[in-house]
Amino acid sequence: LVDLSVEQKKMHVVKEALHKFRALCSQTNQASLEEVSNHLLGLAEAALAHAIKDTAADRQLLLGDDTDAGDLEGENAAETPETLVLEA
Repeated sequence: LVDLSVEQKKMHVVKEALHKFRALCSQTNQASLEEVSNHLLGLAEAALAHAIKDTAADRQLLLGDDTDAGDLEGENAAETPETLVLEA
C-alpha cells in the first residue's frame, strides 16, 4: 500500500495508513512501525534522487550545455535572489 501510494503520489493515503498502523502496533510492536517508517523514508529519498536527476537532464537538454548534471553552478552562480533584487 505504501509503495503504491508513493508511486501514485497519494500522500494523504500514506498519511492515513501510517496513522492507522501506528494505532494498531503502538502497544505491541513498535519495531514494525519503525521498519515501515524507514521504508517510506527510503522511497521518498529515491524519488527525490530520481527527480533531481531528471531535472538536471532536462536542464541540459534545454540549455544545450555540456556541464555536469550534478553541477548546478554555472555562469549564473553570482545571481542570487539578493543580487537580482538589488539590480532591479
